[in-house]
Amino acid sequence: MPGLKRALAWLGITEDDEMDGEVTDLESTAPPSYERREQSPRVQVVSGGGSSVAEQLREDPQEHRAAVLRPFNPQPERAKIHLVLPTKYADVQEIGDRMKSDQPVIINLEGVDRDLRRRIIDFSSGLTYALGGKVKEISTSVYLLSPARVEVADEEMFRMRQRTVAKGVGLHGS
Repeated sequence: MPGLKRALAWLGITEDDEMDGEVTDLESTAPPSYERREQSPRVQVVSGGGSSVAEQLREDPQEHRAAVLRPFNPQPERAKIHLVLPTKYADVQEIGDRMKSDQPVIINLEGVDRDLRRRIIDFSSGLTYALGGKVKEISTSVYLLSPARVEVADEEMFRMRQRTVAKGVGLHGS
């Protein structure tokens, strides 16, 4: 029990009779205090004839403030939509090439074998995801792939859907 009493006394919860005679110097175990010194910024001064930026910063660092940077987002361009009517899996290369060049692609998979259709959709979905784009279903078996920096206007989407419904089939080459 002496260990418990010592611990409680050390924590200041109870007084320890044995501790009365001992004087502890808590300040001697504390780390030394440090003075706060102002340091000059770590810059390399390059001499080149005139006053360098580093010298100006060293003279008055309060004068220079950080510039506000905003990303440059140009307006999306009107891109011509490319239509692909795949008949074999090798046709996905055309889809990939067009998407990499930031051109939207319509894929018409009507009449394509079910297994081939699934493979093409899987490839196209992965490609579009990797490029940060979007996949939209225009109608059954007809899909629009939009690259990240290209937006297809809602009016254009509506027009494509109307053409599909009016013909009773998907989009074909026009």
